[in-house]
Amino acid sequence: MIQNQGLRLFVEPLACSFEQIVWSPHRDTNLDPLTKKRYHNFLIAHVPELTLPTAEEERKAPDHADNCYKSGTKWLLERTRDKKQFPLVFEENINYGFARNSLAVRPYALAVIVVCVAAILLSIRMHPETVWYTDSGSVVSLGVALGAFGLWILLVSENWVKDAAGAYTRALLATCDVERTH
Repeated sequence: MIQNQGLRLFVEPLACSFEQIVWSPHRDTNLDPLTKKRYHNFLIAHVPELTLPTAEEERKAPDHADNCYKSGTKWLLERTRDKKQFPLVFEENINYGFARNSLAVRPYALAVIVVCVAAILLSIRMHPETVWYTDSGSVVSLGVALGAFGLWILLVSENWVKDAAGAYTRALLATCDVERTH
């Protein structure tokens, strides 16, 4: 997915959080208990050799519980790869990947914008007499660059990635209610 090794260093720490968001049924309060139980029952019935821990077992051995949830996640991901059969899962996966990758490149984007703003300001400083009369392009460029900086700061955030991961999670888990998954 990401070819540049440098970018991987930023993206991979976020990638590991997906399974934690997907599978922490007893620790997570995003789904009601009946839905969690239905999803648990579906996975136990369909995933070979999978046993999911009780709330008590999860508290006593959270690492083992996480491994069980990761196994269930991998099974469910493999069964829902058909984008025609599971279009919402496909769409939310794209949204999650876009948000995660945008956050990963945010430092680079901000650095480029800062360099652009500095260049525009330097241009204005070198030709102050033309800024307001004939060189409106510099003023417009400065406004666009500052607007882009604001958007990258305000919109591209860890919360955005978490929201996208949550939407992907809900779409993936909802496939447990669809007979086509098994």
